[in-house]
Order: sequence, then structure tokens, then C-alpha cells
Amino acid sequence: MRPDTLTVSEAATYCGVDRRTMLRWLKRGLLRSLTTGGGRHRVIRSDLIRFMRARDYDVPAGLGGASMLIVDDDSPHNRALAQWFDHSFPGLPVHIAEDGFHGGLLVHKLRPQLLLLDLVMPGVDGFQVCEQIRSVPALEDTRIIGMSGAMTRRKERRLLDLGASACLSKPLDLTLLEELVVSLLPEVARESA
Repeated sequence: MRPDTLTVSEAATYCGVDRRTMLRWLKRGLLRSLTTGGGRHRVIRSDLIRFMRARDYDVPAGLGGASMLIVDDDSPHNRALAQWFDHSFPGLPVHIAEDGFHGGLLVHKLRPQLLLLDLVMPGVDGFQVCEQIRSVPALEDTRIIGMSGAMTRRKERRLLDLGASACLSKPLDLTLLEELVVSLLPEVARESA
């Protein structure tokens, strides 16, 4: 089997549907497939990612779909950042959680390539989220950028020691943020170019 194709069962699992449902989609032409010499369907990975994004499915990292998660308790800040990401990195799905607890849950569900994490939040703070993420081997590829309106060298050192890639002060310098995203996720930068 080619590495850029998936079996019908694998594609169905990514979509969270039964194998028969995936076969119906293929037969109705909703999703392209290749056919092996033995008559078995193979789903093209890039087509499945496009199909899932068009239908607002979460594309998991294991499938090759990059995504990012913003975890911050400031709703207007989140909306502004999401709009900026949509404009600066079109095609990069952006998800939002407004507290550390839900952010941690979404990280496990989505496995984003990039996490923009506020450090000071009620309940579960950004340090706890970072520490929890770094304790899970399956999440080792998630790059974490910490942010705070009251960033200090002590906070920055603590977060970097916990495994974050970078720290930024709020209000964010968007030029610096863009440079960080490009350096941490070169594949996303190529897709949006």
C-alpha cells in the first residue's frame, strides 16, 4: 500500500464513521479513491483531509492535518487571534478553549501542532496545562507558545523548563508571532504561501 493512501477502514476511523458509510461515500463520489488490482478501495490521504475540512471534521495530527489551539480566558483576544491566523495562515484550522481545563481536553482530542497558551487563567493555569501535555508521549510534537500580560523572566524560565518552545508578552507582537509560527511549523508556512 502506498504511504499516501489509506484503507477504507482507516479512513472511516479518522472520520468516526462505520466502514460501510465510508464505502457509500466513495461509491457516491463524495470522496475519490483508487482501486487495487484485487478490487479494494484506497482513499487518498490529501483528499480525505480536504473532505474532512470541508465538512468541519477535526483533522487529527496522525492524518497529517496541522491545526492550532488557542487557550486563553479572554474571549475578544481569542477571536482577534483566530481572525489573524485565518488571514495569515489560511487553511490552518484554529480551535479555541477559554480555560485551561477545556484546553487540556482539546489538546488530547485534536493533537494540535501548535498551542498558544495563556499562563494566567482561573482554575487550571497555563503552567499546569504545559506540564500535563509534556507528560504524555503522544503529544510530544505539540509546540507550545506561552503568553502572558505580565510576563517575567521567572515565568518564562519556568515555562521553558516545562517544555514550551517560546514565550511572548501580551499584547502580542504579531510580527514576532508570525516568525515563531513559521519557524515552529514550516509545513504550515509552505501551505499558506
